[in-house]
Amino acid sequence: MYFAFIALLVTVVITSSPGVNYGGADGKAAQAEILATLEFARPFYITNLNPIQGLGSQMMPMNVWVNPAYWPFAFFDKELASEISGFVAFFCYVAACYAMARCFDVPRVPSIIAAQLSIMLFASAVRVLAFLPNFASIPGLAVIYAPHLLAFGLLARLSPERPRVLFIAGGLLGLLFYSLYCDPLWTALSGLAWTASFAVVTFSPAGRDTILIRCAVLGGCVAVLLLSGALEYVYSLSQYTARVQFTDLLERSRAPELTSVLFRSEFAKWFYGLCVPGWALGIWLLHGRPRILIVAGAVSSLSLLAYSVAFLYLPGHWWLPIPLYIEHTLFALFWTAAIAGYWGGLQALAARAHRWINEGEGTGWRRRMRLLSPAQAGAATSIVAVMTASVVPIVAIAEAPGGRKVLV
Repeated sequence: MYFAFIALLVTVVITSSPGVNYGGADGKAAQAEILATLEFARPFYITNLNPIQGLGSQMMPMNVWVNPAYWPFAFFDKELASEISGFVAFFCYVAACYAMARCFDVPRVPSIIAAQLSIMLFASAVRVLAFLPNFASIPGLAVIYAPHLLAFGLLARLSPERPRVLFIAGGLLGLLFYSLYCDPLWTALSGLAWTASFAVVTFSPAGRDTILIRCAVLGGCVAVLLLSGALEYVYSLSQYTARVQFTDLLERSRAPELTSVLFRSEFAKWFYGLCVPGWALGIWLLHGRPRILIVAGAVSSLSLLAYSVAFLYLPGHWWLPIPLYIEHTLFALFWTAAIAGYWGGLQALAARAHRWINEGEGTGWRRRMRLLSPAQAGAATSIVAVMTASVVPIVAIAEAPGGRKVLV
């Protein structure tokens, strides 16, 4: 029932503003490349040349053949395919976010809420919030980022137990390779963003053997990608981009607007203002994997701050991705960690209330509260979760062009 309600809300959000997906110059360029690849390229080739070019290509290395967000363009017209592409990308990202939270032992309800909040990065919601519209301009990027969320969760489940460690190691390698195969450049950006988070989980206090296993598995993944030539391809590709070859002409200004959405959106202060107390609550109250998740989110935010300061004040040419892209990649980690922290606070508050209710004899409403069954308490919690998770989609519907007509 819950998933049906959320799916309905997402459908209304996306359809309330047709044309949002693949909008703007970047979106139209990506759409043109997808169509050109489907028409002219060999199947499963990612280094594509259009038929009127000689040496070199202006086409990005987007692998249309293995990214399900791009498949609708092979079967439907551009307008309909763009909307279906947004749906596919959104649900892939939602599934990865939910799985990541569950890998860290976050309970089911807060995991669902965290996954649902992914709508903030899609469709009309991201335009209303004035966040970076990467997933609206090119929805397929969400499919490229999703494997890193899931790999982050799987890393937390690694332990010396066999054959579990072999299955997880194979899954990690497969996820990293799939993301790289989808789009090498955007994968490199996402990988850079997740470096601090992976380091926190790898060296989290879980015993020497577990830490060694995590280091060995990650080292093995890097070795396989290096020996296969994949990492060499990514490096060579990055060095033959216009921003590297023509650095003086294409140098970005070191403006605060390129460091964080705090300087671009009035809603960003509320986002971080709600995240920070959630992180503090979680670090204080939680233990085990949920606490590691929250520490990873907090450490990543500090590393993002240091990265932004370096971007603003270091002399010379900046050849790394701008901090705004790094922040966009980590948003899912930030809100998932905050929700896990708030849920830990609610659990602590509920435990204290339970003790208070059962300590005395109690009459009236206190006695009636004791009569609530676990099923009734769970239903009440689910209703609150639905209402909480629905705030962003409802605001997006109301503020989107034509949204009021949809609500009426």
